[in-house]
Amino acid sequence: MRLIELIGVVPALIVSALFPILSGLYKDSIASLKKAYKTSFKYLLVIALPVAVGTLLLSERFIYIIYGKEFVKAIPALQILVFALIFIFVNYILMNILVAVDRQKINAIVAGTCVLVNITLNLCLIPHYGYLGAGFATVVTEIVLFAMCLYFVSKYVCKFNVIALFIRPLISVIIMGAFIVVILTKLNLAFIIIVSALIYFSCLLLFKFFTNDDKVILMHMLGR
Repeated sequence: MRLIELIGVVPALIVSALFPILSGLYKDSIASLKKAYKTSFKYLLVIALPVAVGTLLLSERFIYIIYGKEFVKAIPALQILVFALIFIFVNYILMNILVAVDRQKINAIVAGTCVLVNITLNLCLIPHYGYLGAGFATVVTEIVLFAMCLYFVSKYVCKFNVIALFIRPLISVIIMGAFIVVILTKLNLAFIIIVSALIYFSCLLLFKFFTNDDKVILMHMLGR
């Protein structure tokens, strides 16, 4: 779906801007590269979660505004594809960090495997479930891509506890989602987006998700 493709431009632009920095750190300081990778992963995850949950909960509103009511049948497909969004965001940094450390061959193997997975799933699911099957195939493919890339990045760059990193943003996005469902659903869409973002990031601050080290690393990555 084109909406998912448009949202996917966000991590692509972020990682494209970071790639020269990551490549430079690989040559100059492996320790700094590891910190930059962890921070990049962390912030892409932080962005991906509210985008995915917000799109899921407000999918009907988005479809009506962007495509019109005649595309109402596309809502279930969008609701399936949003689960791929989280992985799409973090997969960009995982694949690019492998390129930054001269592991392009691994990326080729991973990409080839995922193409085979996607084709196989599409052949099995589309005849029975149509575009919903294609959406499910996309989600599974992104998960496979994530699992493979995370394995190789953990092996060749560094390993960290992804589940522990995920907990506080997950709690924050659940709180945000509850506000959308219980209080904000019928309000103006722009207002919902702004208030939801404020709720989400307020929760992250309350849970002390952001550290002083994050700020230092970000400033270093931005060359400031």
